[in-house]
Amino acid sequence: MQRKASQAAFKIRLYKKSVAFTWLSTCDLKAKVDVEELTRLARKLGLNADGTSITVDSLDLYNRLIVYAAARPLLKDATELMWLVQNMNSWEASYWASTIREVWWAGEEQRGVSRVARAFITLFGLM
Repeated sequence: MQRKASQAAFKIRLYKKSVAFTWLSTCDLKAKVDVEELTRLARKLGLNADGTSITVDSLDLYNRLIVYAAARPLLKDATELMWLVQNMNSWEASYWASTIREVWWAGEEQRGVSRVARAFITLFGLM
């Protein structure tokens, strides 16, 4: 039986102080972020969060949340980042999320993700 396009293949698991982004069974990113803050952003984007996970039915929204989770630990204040994540175009979200995933999958994990996130922050003038 084929999965309907409307069914979510993207899931963000919420832990006490971290999150794990998964697509089907592949882990795309693990990050230490304020779970309540990420949940608040997800709700602003129109997603459902049940306390243990966020269900995402759109690759674009999933990409935006990956970018947020990667960049957030490097910033003192989330206000500008939240605005940018909500208002960037889908090409930007796709590029940055893909770059973050590639680094994560290559085994560089947090160090590599931090380098990419720092480049994102610098390019968009968030520091």
